[in-house]
Amino acid sequence: MRNKWRLKNGSDTLIIVKRSDLYPEELRFTSPRLTPNDLDRWLADPLARQTALEMFEAVHGRSRSDLRQAGVDELRRSVKPGLIEAFKRGDLVALRIPQLFLTQSPMEEAGEAPAGKAGQPPPKPAPPPRQKTWVEIELLDEQGQPMAKEHYRIELPDGSIRDGLLDPQGRARIDGIDPGMCQITFPDLKVNTPHRS
Repeated sequence: MRNKWRLKNGSDTLIIVKRSDLYPEELRFTSPRLTPNDLDRWLADPLARQTALEMFEAVHGRSRSDLRQAGVDELRRSVKPGLIEAFKRGDLVALRIPQLFLTQSPMEEAGEAPAGKAGQPPPKPAPPPRQKTWVEIELLDEQGQPMAKEHYRIELPDGSIRDGLLDPQGRARIDGIDPGMCQITFPDLKVNTPHRS
């Protein structure tokens, strides 16, 4: 199975793949401009951090569950050097793929329009399927300690509600949701936090 990760890099979306999983037609989209500062931003962003950890684990061939609880400074010391080395060696490759490539067929990219009925324009392509994403929350007290078993409630972008209790590290994660804004509340604390998933 091909490992592929999507990460934001400024206004661009990068697709990161292992060199062994790189398709020949993707060679023209390789991006040499990945910097250590990009990795710092990913490790500092709770949404991108999970993806960066998955890339690190894929390259190093082992799961590092101890890093899931690590702070940003620890990740910069332990994960960042391994990812920098993986990009330098070419084990990981960043692709900057234009949106046009993602939405057009090879025939359209070559300038050939697909055939429609006589006298009618070709049919519009179906919209790309929406990619699912996730939301993860962490609640810490004023001293930076996890607030375990605190009641949370998340209104998802589709309007559905998920609620429960935070784990012993003061965290909760919901996978497989539509992209968009989530409304996160801690009913017992009366704190409301909008969050983009």
